Amino acid sequence: GASPSQTLAINTTSIPATPSIIQGNAIICENSTNSYSVTNDPNAIDYSWTLPASWTGTSTVNSIPTASFSTGGDILVTANNICGSSAAQLLTVTVAIIDNSVTLTGSTLTANSLVGTYQWIDCFDNSFLVNATNQIFNATANGDYAVINTQNGCSDTSSCFTISGLGLNENALNIITISPNPSNGIFSINSDNL
Repeated sequence: GASPSQTLAINTTSIPATPSIIQGNAIICENSTNSYSVTNDPNAIDYSWTLPASWTGTSTVNSIPTASFSTGGDILVTANNICGSSAAQLLTVTVAIIDNSVTLTGSTLTANSLVGTYQWIDCFDNSFLVNATNQIFNATANGDYAVINTQNGCSDTSSCFTISGLGLNENALNIITISPNPSNGIFSINSDNL
């Protein structure tokens, strides 16, 4: 006679396909956080991500949060299962570096970058200076000033520059005449050096 038959269900699978195009920004701001992803493959058990040097971020799923620094590079991802790993999908990422240098000449500050938008600020409280949105800023008061340069959605702030010596010539205060003295509230100030 024959024993009862036994059955074994066998499911076949294959190496996952190359992941879909990596979704995420190809041009990013320096020192920013970003997220990248691919469409989930039902044949994949997990994913392996490779980030540019000095970036941080880890993941074994189809998306990854990242922190970038001042250099770009290639992001690679493979889909994996028990049969092996797919070919890698690649995205080259560029980090937008903004020239935030400034030239100081007398009481005039000039942003060296020829592109972008400009907003000059008072470094004392980081407040925006009204109508100070040109590449060149002519200070009318003593203080510390900087510029915020924005390009392609990225912003960077320059160092602060000190403007001093605006206003009265202090050497003229030695040869100054106030009259009448005493006064009823109306008086004149005169100096040959003003």
